[in-house]
Amino acid sequence: AGAVVHLYDETSALSVSLDLCLEEMARRYMGTKFVRGLGITSMLFAEGSSGNDEWKRKGDLPMMLAVREGRVVAWSSGLRDFYNRGIGDDNGVEPKAVEQWLDHAGVLLANPPPLDE
Repeated sequence: AGAVVHLYDETSALSVSLDLCLEEMARRYMGTKFVRGLGITSMLFAEGSSGNDEWKRKGDLPMMLAVREGRVVAWSSGLRDFYNRGIGDDNGVEPKAVEQWLDHAGVLLANPPPLDE
C-alpha cells in the first residue's frame, strides 16, 4: 500500500498548488492514500522541538513524503523537485513532475487493494 503525505505551510503558494495537484491525482489513484498535515505542527511534534523554528528558514516546508508499506521511501523538502520554473506561474508545482516522482517512488496505485475477509 502506498501513501502520500503533504506537510503543508499555510503561508505558501506552493502548498496550495500541491494540494490542488494531489486532489486531482487522488481521483485517479484510488489505491493510494493522500493525507496532509500542518507542517510546522507535524515537524515540531516529530522532533520534540521546544519551539525553535530555525529549521523552517532552511526551506524544509512545504514537504512531501512518499510512504510504502509503512516506510518513507522518498521525500522532497521545500518541494524543490516540482517547481514550475520558467513556465507561467513561478509559485506553482509542475503536476507532471509530481506524478512522475510519486510513480518512481512506487506509491501510486490505481486500484485499492482487496479487503481481507
